[in-house]
Amino acid sequence: MPTTVPPGFVADASLRVWVVTSLANPAAPIVSSEINAGTTIDASCYLTNGFNPDANTATISDDRLCLAQVLEDMGTTTWSIDDIEYIYDVQNAASVSNKLYAGLPQGASVFLVARYGMSVDTAPAAGQKVDVFPVKVGPGRKLPPERNTKGRVRQKPFVNGVVQRDVALV
Repeated sequence: MPTTVPPGFVADASLRVWVVTSLANPAAPIVSSEINAGTTIDASCYLTNGFNPDANTATISDDRLCLAQVLEDMGTTTWSIDDIEYIYDVQNAASVSNKLYAGLPQGASVFLVARYGMSVDTAPAAGQKVDVFPVKVGPGRKLPPERNTKGRVRQKPFVNGVVQRDVALV
């Protein structure tokens, strides 16, 4: 039998991240009234260092008297998200470049909704799969200016609720 090579998807420009202020049901985000709400920020083109959620699962040691081997089982999972970095324009509060910075004040509780595997230019629609991360954001730290870069802010999102993975937009 010939080997089948799965095509996967091209990763370039295939992740869209929204900052949503309110979700009635994080397991079923509503496109029309939540993802497309006037308060929602499409953070995709603000982010400069990617978006990197991570899960760390504890190991349960299962040491049985009758076995010469120690078994393992899966314990609790801790979700985290690496610091996000994004552009800003603090001297021009009305600038579109300042929208994410203004929308993520220290202590804000928001949802980071991530859609993988489809062009960022594709509008959100029912049935598309997303991951939902309830977070509280730490302080935004302005990064030192560097040549040949844009001004950037670094900020830590703290996962403070149950993460929903691969849930469908409705």
